[in-house]
Amino acid sequence: MKLIFTDVDGVLNNEKAIADDMARLGIAIETIDPDNVRRLKRLIDSCFPDQVAVVLTSSWRFSDDLLDTLEFKLR
Repeated sequence: MKLIFTDVDGVLNNEKAIADDMARLGIAIETIDPDNVRRLKRLIDSCFPDQVAVVLTSSWRFSDDLLDTLEFKLR
């Protein structure tokens, strides 16, 4: 089993993604940069997804809604 440790704030999201959400939606909640998510997904897929676990080292791990958002975007 391979482990990938990641944070969300400043890693999977960034100031540009937050600004884009603010301009588009008027709010920046559950913001995740799609390019950074694609990079993480590519990393997971390159390691055989059934043999990889992602360890979230973010305060996002304490919110079911935020975890659901992250899981949905990683599909």
